Amino acid sequence: MKSLWMTAAALAALLFHPASAVAGADPSCGVGGQVYGAEYRIRTIAADSQESEPDILRLVRGTDRVMHVYPATGRADLWERNSRGGTHFTRYYDDAARGIEFYQGNPAEPRSQMDWDRAWQLVPSAILREHSPRDSRRPAGCFPVEDYAYTVRGAEHHLRWLPGQALIQRLEIRAPEATRVWELTALVTGDDAFAVEQSHRADYVVIDFADLGDQESDPFFRSLTHDGVPAHGHH
Repeated sequence: MKSLWMTAAALAALLFHPASAVAGADPSCGVGGQVYGAEYRIRTIAADSQESEPDILRLVRGTDRVMHVYPATGRADLWERNSRGGTHFTRYYDDAARGIEFYQGNPAEPRSQMDWDRAWQLVPSAILREHSPRDSRRPAGCFPVEDYAYTVRGAEHHLRWLPGQALIQRLEIRAPEATRVWELTALVTGDDAFAVEQSHRADYVVIDFADLGDQESDPFFRSLTHDGVPAHGHH
């Protein structure tokens, strides 16, 4: 299984436009075509200034589908949107070649739209509509950038946004207990990036969450309790 995951990671790497080796290089510069997602480094700094090991998130988009891949933990989350606005969610466990499906019971707006936005672009569109950018600019050879500052549930948010791509360039969330920072490290430029990610999970054993308690014969599913419950978005 490990060799399969390594192959998937190597193939996906070919579809990305990373920052160059130059210190401070911006991966949103020098991109000639369409963008299909992004890769982020996520850092958490506790109130006592202790910093945990950074997480990596790959966000890859398809038509009405988006996948979040966490290589360090061997987990991937898939959202698929139907014509009624409802969302079908699947969590994959790569090391076990297993997955669990969840079906949204009520696709009523605006909650489903906010959940979809958090999956598609990490920041709900409603937040951006409520606040005017403090600054907007287009550096030479780079995508346009907008800066936002706002507060959500007592936490200060400082967002650098790529409006044309609906992607975070940098997001810092300052709360009393910790500060979390999302930093763009690469843009997905391959139009088959989503297909690559999905193809490596096509043969996984996937069950409905409602059937989880009936999987006594499968050691992995039997070991799960509530770990498969989806967490909508990151903040």
